[in-house]
Amino acid sequence: MRLYISFFIILSIYIIVIPSSFSQPIIWDKEAVSKILKDETFSKANDVILKTQKLYQNYQQLLIEQEIAQEAVRRGLCERLDVNNQLQNARRSILFNALKEDFLRQLPSPKIEEIKRYYEMNINSFTVPEAFKIEAFELDTSNKKLMNFVKVMNSNELLDKKLLLQSGAKKLTNDVDSWYTKKQIHQSIYKELLKMIDNEAKIVYIEKNAILVLRINYRKKNVKAFDNVYSEIEMNFKKKQFDSEWQKYILSIKKKLNF
Repeated sequence: MRLYISFFIILSIYIIVIPSSFSQPIIWDKEAVSKILKDETFSKANDVILKTQKLYQNYQQLLIEQEIAQEAVRRGLCERLDVNNQLQNARRSILFNALKEDFLRQLPSPKIEEIKRYYEMNINSFTVPEAFKIEAFELDTSNKKLMNFVKVMNSNELLDKKLLLQSGAKKLTNDVDSWYTKKQIHQSIYKELLKMIDNEAKIVYIEKNAILVLRINYRKKNVKAFDNVYSEIEMNFKKKQFDSEWQKYILSIKKKLNF
């Protein structure tokens, strides 16, 4: 109840400071409003008002653009050949896309059995694979100073990457935000990553090469539920059907125009 009262108080202020003609910019008494907003019950009401302000600003911008467009018409700029061509092209493009959307919307939906069969046959397409976010550095094993330095860096907190690179290590990964799947990681490194925990660093030997691997994050394999991808599959079915129907429609127009 207190929130509703608070809202109507601020709404009253808002109505007072904004002229009904919408001809003047919004003016706020910052000191008064800041005092009112010290009460947390007003914060939600204030969010509503800020959204209303945004709508008002958008409305102002629309009126400005409309007035500018009307001035262009008054000056006869629509009669200019280049302007007229652009207007006609824009109109055709809008109507063309609108008709395609209408075609797509009117196509019959596939049966749920068809959608479910597609989902089961293409389950890999709806599966997010197991993956890791990692950083990897190639180490020169002949550089004893570097190898001794690396041995104590068994975690992300202890890993001084700048000093590591200055000591002769070569960075093998570029983007720490990328997810690497099993297919993208060497088998030996992947096996070790499964044993490691997040933010752990470890040296992995691949033949004569030494790779310092930092496991940043881990993502489990996840299969998207049928209900979550139903609309996506349905739309794909419709799009395939649409391509066929649209081509038939284009051919009918060509025939009508004797092409």
